[in-house]
Amino acid sequence: MRWIAALVLVALAAAPARADYADDAAVGLQIAKGGFDRFRRSIAIGPHVGGVVGFDTDGDNANGFTVGFGIYTFDIKVFDLQRMVAEAIRERVKERVKEIIASGGTAPADLGELARQVAADVKAELLGQRMSRKTIEKPQWKVLLEYTRFAEANGARAGISKGVKHLSFGLGLAGLRGGGETTIIVGAEVSLHLTPIGRSRTPVVDLFLRADLPLAGPNSQLILLGGGRLLLDVL
Repeated sequence: MRWIAALVLVALAAAPARADYADDAAVGLQIAKGGFDRFRRSIAIGPHVGGVVGFDTDGDNANGFTVGFGIYTFDIKVFDLQRMVAEAIRERVKERVKEIIASGGTAPADLGELARQVAADVKAELLGQRMSRKTIEKPQWKVLLEYTRFAEANGARAGISKGVKHLSFGLGLAGLRGGGETTIIVGAEVSLHLTPIGRSRTPVVDLFLRADLPLAGPNSQLILLGGGRLLLDVL
């Protein structure tokens, strides 16, 4: 499909090479607002509440709830407007041309007009008029501090995770107190973060699977857990 890429380059050359907003105060404010909205949506900070269900290798249940405080960051591009416009236009024109050819049509004679139409849509989104929102944004980092309550034990847990594509992988350290004994636990967690609503901020629904291993304490059984957290982005 090299010829499609060549057609796209010709189309982009026919379209405006860049957006000149220097003398347009109203559009300048839109750029600032759109940039702030994207920046704010890339960070979620606030309290969270959740629940866990699971069992250990002896078959005993391990169900409970959590409350705490968390910070989530997402890979949402912010202020490099010119590069974002150029990349988005290039990709969308290529997609439009491929769709036309796949449906049995032929590429438009005036690709410059197609590029200008796409450019108008892309710029409107990037300026904050119709900012793209995804239910699953690409995660970057997650840091949690939470209180955990099980039926016969309670304590605190801290965790950190790094995003890899659309999932987060992390480690945690917990201390639980129950039956007069203290248990130190390390755990590995994989999670999926949903960002369902909001233009500039969104609650985060954190669905996770975790394996916990007691290092010190009366129990040594591996614990397998699944659960969810709901973080409210209030800060």
